[in-house]
Amino acid sequence: MIVVLPFVLLLVGAVAAYLGSGRRRLLGTGAMLGGTAWALLLLTDWKPAIGWVIPPLLGTLLVSRPATRTRLTFEQITRRATTIAATGLVAVFAATKFPIGENPTLLSAVPWLLAAVAAAWLISPIDEPERVQAALLLIAAGSALLLSAAPAGLLTAAAAAAMAMVPPLAARWPLPQRVDSAIRIVLLLGGAAMAAMALLFGQLPRFTQQDLALSLDGPALLSLALLLVAGALIGVPGRAWVVLPALLAVLAIAPSLRWAALAALVAVTFAEQRRRERFAWLALFLLTLPGLFALLSAQPWSPRAQVVALAGSLLLAAVAATGSSFGVLALVGFALVILENTSAMSPFLMTRFGWVASAGAVLLLARSLLDRQAKKSGNPLEQALICGLLLLAVAAHDSLGLGTLASVLLLVDLVVTHPGMYPVSRSRAAAKARPLLMLARSGWPPGVRFAGVTLAVIGALQTSLLSGLLAAILLLGIKLSPVFEARSEAAGDASSRRLWVAPALSLACGLAPALVLRMLRV
Repeated sequence: MIVVLPFVLLLVGAVAAYLGSGRRRLLGTGAMLGGTAWALLLLTDWKPAIGWVIPPLLGTLLVSRPATRTRLTFEQITRRATTIAATGLVAVFAATKFPIGENPTLLSAVPWLLAAVAAAWLISPIDEPERVQAALLLIAAGSALLLSAAPAGLLTAAAAAAMAMVPPLAARWPLPQRVDSAIRIVLLLGGAAMAAMALLFGQLPRFTQQDLALSLDGPALLSLALLLVAGALIGVPGRAWVVLPALLAVLAIAPSLRWAALAALVAVTFAEQRRRERFAWLALFLLTLPGLFALLSAQPWSPRAQVVALAGSLLLAAVAATGSSFGVLALVGFALVILENTSAMSPFLMTRFGWVASAGAVLLLARSLLDRQAKKSGNPLEQALICGLLLLAVAAHDSLGLGTLASVLLLVDLVVTHPGMYPVSRSRAAAKARPLLMLARSGWPPGVRFAGVTLAVIGALQTSLLSGLLAAILLLGIKLSPVFEARSEAAGDASSRRLWVAPALSLACGLAPALVLRMLRV
């Protein structure tokens, strides 16, 4: 009988939160979280249950809701009812098909149903506070599901659940411009420090605090440096600090903490871009799906299916980021995590990744051309071509590691040449920096773009002839893209920091690979 009570508590809380307003809605949301914590206690232990429930409850208190119920039209009511019914049926099917251990189905269904309610609110929100509450519940539900499948201790559970507080904190208290600028400078300095530590020490010992473990090897430090610089240059205004929790997506070993950190980054990055947000959540779902089913099912997905899911996740992340001023930051996080997952895979398995990557590169190019033909903005051809080359570079599994190096360089190029990085300004600093800005965007040495695209083509050629030819076509498209479309000089932050950091980073990252390629007469 006791195993039914968490399910009943969550169901009653969902009805109260869905139909009520004000304090009743707040209590209903708290009841859903309480029911999920109760189920987590019965599925694992009391320590992860206590560590998990406190941060989402605090985050729920930060979400301001109106005291009166919002009036809805018949179409809105129908859409919301259909959405909650569809997501609920999917959750029930998943809980029945993939129970957590040998526990009763009603107990295993509690985290799934919390995720269903959160997804329904995220798809059809009444207003912005409900969308923020949905992101909080979705992150909490995902971490609870992963904690149930892969039990962890108090610190890991608390850290994973703390990621659910990031969306309400970012929505409630955006930082003033001066404070945000200071944080961006600190992020740049931190990125430089991480890069220096990776070059000097190569690998640091693993950080372990009770049950919380973080990996600090050489690739992780370089990934941290890239994420910090990306957060400083292209982070959401007033919310540049969001990249700090997202660092756990690269460092964390526990799947619950890694997923929650990446989900928090997605929730804040695409907060004002609804269509792109759905692609980003789908990318995160595909990224987590193979690992989750491996924990829940006695017969997990085959390695081929797992590789295809990783490739599909990267493609969806690229679709969400193409043309977005801030979505590139999420793409950097996805690409770094996927590079880590594919580093030990065999060339035979990466062949499947290459097929999806090639199809995805063609899809990105076709999507951009169709939008251009329909005179739609927001999907620039040049950035679509770079993202297509990024897909092929990640799929390149050569013995020299040129594909991995090309992937990192292309990510740097996306960070320093994203739309809005180069605002129109008549200041003296902007006039002096304009030649360097043109060099940062050019395809000639010592810019990072030259090294990145050239190494991507070489790595694709070593993978297969078809991938190499497609990469060469994309490279030709990058060279010719300025002829077919005018460069967007969108208004943005005209501070001297951005005007000088972007070309300096491009020169620093492109100098050494460019010299090597010139010595090889490439």
